[in-house]
Amino acid sequence: GRVHAYAAGGAAAVSVLTEPSRFDGSIFHLAAAARALAAARIPAMRRAGVVLDPSLPPGALTAGLAPSVRWKADNYNHLMGQPTLFYAAALTIAVAGDTNSGDAAIWFAWGYVGLRVAHSLVQALVNRIMPRFALFILSSLCLLALTVEAARLAWP
Repeated sequence: GRVHAYAAGGAAAVSVLTEPSRFDGSIFHLAAAARALAAARIPAMRRAGVVLDPSLPPGALTAGLAPSVRWKADNYNHLMGQPTLFYAAALTIAVAGDTNSGDAAIWFAWGYVGLRVAHSLVQALVNRIMPRFALFILSSLCLLALTVEAARLAWP
């Protein structure tokens, strides 16, 4: 399907919709995407001479890869920390249903998402440190504001 085409084209990431009622998604779509990406990634790693040994430290697994390939893998790893806090803060604000902070919270949330997308593109495509750092700081400030708002609503 689509994920195979994206992986074959060198996609750094894919978005998989799992919400069933509005997006016709399914958790099974996520499993299919993982299988498709693994089917593309493992042969690419073998072609690059990467030894798939779980006892090796992570740096040893990627040491033989070209930098442009490592940038994409590093970017994927970076998407595991702050976005988790983003989801928790956004969910807290949505569940609280406070209309006083609505516009500001929406601006901070979309600001965070847009800046993280820009950060991912910079890292995956050109990997310039200073633009990445600036985008990271700006997105972190949006996330901080969103988190403070979520805390204010959770503990009035």
